[in-house]
Amino acid sequence: MAELLLARALERAGAGGRAEVSSAGLEATPGLPATSAARRAVQRRLGNDLLAGHRASLLTPGLMGQADLVLVMTRGQKQHLLHEWGGAIDRLEGKLFTLGEYAGRPQTDVDDPVGMPDARYDACIALLEELTEAAAARMAASH
Repeated sequence: MAELLLARALERAGAGGRAEVSSAGLEATPGLPATSAARRAVQRRLGNDLLAGHRASLLTPGLMGQADLVLVMTRGQKQHLLHEWGGAIDRLEGKLFTLGEYAGRPQTDVDDPVGMPDARYDACIALLEELTEAAAARMAASH
């Protein structure tokens, strides 16, 4: 959901052509589709099932090393990645942020709603929309 929302926010901010957005999970099973709950949440929020073609990717040190910016959902994920891969990935500390941190809300984590009721997905997508709008504005201003 964050990948989709950030890409859309970057388009609205006029930076869509200058940025490539992709997502990968720490515990993802490559190739799996988005959960039906995530697809329903996007459908309710945006009016279309824009995640129908999404397939999961696993986060690797190689992916992170190639990225100019890495946004994670929680402070715990950030600390885990710094601990596990900080020594193996050049400049990781300078390009790894939580989405909340990058959006100007450093104490805001986006908890994964997997397995939770639809209401939790709806709250998650609303928070993601706020944070990705702020992040896209920051990215557009820096380019």
